[in-house]
Amino acid sequence: MSNKKETPKKEDVLTEWQKKNLEFQKRKQEKERLEKEKQERELQKKKEEIEKAKLKRQQEKEAETEHSDDDEKKESSEEILKKELSDKKEVSVANDETPLDIAPIENKTIEEEKTILFPSLKKEDKLDKSDDKSDKILSKRAFVLDEKIKKALPILIGFSLLLLFSIFMSTPYSKQKQISVAGMTYTNEETVYATSGIKDSDYIFSLIINKKQYEKAVIEGNPWVKSANISYQFPNRFTITVSEYRIVAYQQVESGYQPVIETGEIMPTITKAQMPEQFLLVNLVQKEDVSLLVKELTKLDRELVDNIETIQLANSKTTKDLLDVKMRDGNKVRVPLSQLDIKMPLYNDIAQQVPVASIIDMEVGVYATNENLEILSDQVKAENIAKKEEEKAAAEAEEAVNNETSQEVSETEDPNQAIEPTN
Repeated sequence: MSNKKETPKKEDVLTEWQKKNLEFQKRKQEKERLEKEKQERELQKKKEEIEKAKLKRQQEKEAETEHSDDDEKKESSEEILKKELSDKKEVSVANDETPLDIAPIENKTIEEEKTILFPSLKKEDKLDKSDDKSDKILSKRAFVLDEKIKKALPILIGFSLLLLFSIFMSTPYSKQKQISVAGMTYTNEETVYATSGIKDSDYIFSLIINKKQYEKAVIEGNPWVKSANISYQFPNRFTITVSEYRIVAYQQVESGYQPVIETGEIMPTITKAQMPEQFLLVNLVQKEDVSLLVKELTKLDRELVDNIETIQLANSKTTKDLLDVKMRDGNKVRVPLSQLDIKMPLYNDIAQQVPVASIIDMEVGVYATNENLEILSDQVKAENIAKKEEEKAAAEAEEAVNNETSQEVSETEDPNQAIEPTN
């Protein structure tokens, strides 16, 4: 038998490219493993941060006491680690090791050495990071809380004011008012207050809100009041300020004098002691004429009206509303009431062109005369009237004589005509 020699199996020889690929795969796997461990550590770290954030208050006290010592330890440990790291780099360079292989190992080694040599330092680093995280969380929570407070603040203020208002309205102080009246000359405070309709039981806020209604009541309830305004001063003071109508003229009656205001309304009688030193006196029979006259006077210039002393009817047969106006400068004016606002403004210009104590007649046209001429004119008119009456009487007498003569003639002629001759 021939002995067959067994041929040994040849070992697989890897090419250079395959070796590099294999090394690359190993490095890749190692890198993935490190990344996975890193993610696990970060996840664990986050969990620890969440747990430590809850215990922040207790850890702050411990951290403050150990902070100064740990800083020194940390600096010294970093120097030692840097020195060891440099030594390892020198050894790796001597052994022709690549930096890519050393980098992940170095990081891991540094972390392990930190943990072995200074376990408290690693713990403190975690505490510092967790404290920073918790500070951010707390600051964020505080910011959110501030925003909520800002949003809720107007509601809280409004509710508080409403509550205070309700409490105030339920107390007697909500009805206590101090009311005064100002601007009075002819009326009195009691009358104004009574016509306002304000009651002691009315609330302060009711008077503030409905002030226009009370002002209107004062104006409508008192003929003297032209306007009224209610002002409020904190806490419960009110002032009713009134403006009264001006007295234009006075009408004389048996019991005294009656003021006539701008509206033409005749006010209650007053005594002579209550009269002013200078005033305009009106003597008209009809109250309607008095009211109309005063309304027309308000249309004239105030200075012109103040120059009028008295106004009365002129008793003219042709013009029933003709007025006899006596001026304070000595002149007299005759003007119709219906044309007073048209012709009376011409008085000042005419008065400068005529002598004092003239009579300015504005009944038809406008002309000036004086009292002597008026007397002479009246005498001439009277003589003319008497002469006309005499002539009329003579004509009537002559006519009567003629009538009698004609009647006698007719009577004498009738008998002759009645007798007829007989045969």
